[in-house]
Amino acid sequence: MEILALLWFISLFLNPIIAQSKNRSGIVWFFIALFTGPLFTLILLVLPKVGKKCPQCAETVNPKAKICRFCKHEFQIENLHQAQKCNDKECKFCNEKISDEV
Repeated sequence: MEILALLWFISLFLNPIIAQSKNRSGIVWFFIALFTGPLFTLILLVLPKVGKKCPQCAETVNPKAKICRFCKHEFQIENLHQAQKCNDKECKFCNEKISDEV
């Protein structure tokens, strides 16, 4: 019984550390560990890192990043054309106003 309690306690501290290293919310995974214990620590270990790869330095960055924090590469805004096709007045990706003159 003491071993299980020790594993539960260790997972409370391991989950946020592992989650943040995979670009996931440490607070959310702390509470998941609080209620589920070491089981979800094992699941978290096999989950892939969240993000997109920088084409210039191949590092994983936040999916919403506009500039790579490692090499300062600027990402293209891909959803701007989708907003223009559906006649929106504002880009859903960057909230930039879209003019009627394209």
